Amino acid sequence: MHIQCISTIFENSLRVSPFVFGCYKNSLLNMLFVVIALLVFITQSLFYHWWLIVVDAFLGALLLGKNGWQAFLSGFLAVALVWAGQAFYWNYQNEDLLANKIADLFFLPNSMALLGVTVLIGGLVGGFSALSGYSIKAFWQTKS
Repeated sequence: MHIQCISTIFENSLRVSPFVFGCYKNSLLNMLFVVIALLVFITQSLFYHWWLIVVDAFLGALLLGKNGWQAFLSGFLAVALVWAGQAFYWNYQNEDLLANKIADLFFLPNSMALLGVTVLIGGLVGGFSALSGYSIKAFWQTKS
């Protein structure tokens, strides 16, 4: 049996975006996520400035955003996944020493809780940055 899309069931009943369930009805949904993820990965790998995720997500949604939810979800998931990958990599490289010490400073139970908070904050920054980029695009389109 061919599984068309899990999201069509939810889309009709709950009105949930198909992007959340991995079924891309529009190639721009997939493309915005990939563009933001690649930009974040490249800029974080080359420059290590955390605030560049704001620029990456903003520009990606400014150029490719179709609606607010799509921009927010693409920015959130792209930044969260890239930051999670990089955080787990660097945590593995230093054998969990630094993350455990910082988790103790913030009264967190372990380093994984700290990484989870880090990923959540990064995802929110990326999501709201992408939403801002789409909002500027929508504002420009209504003005002209």
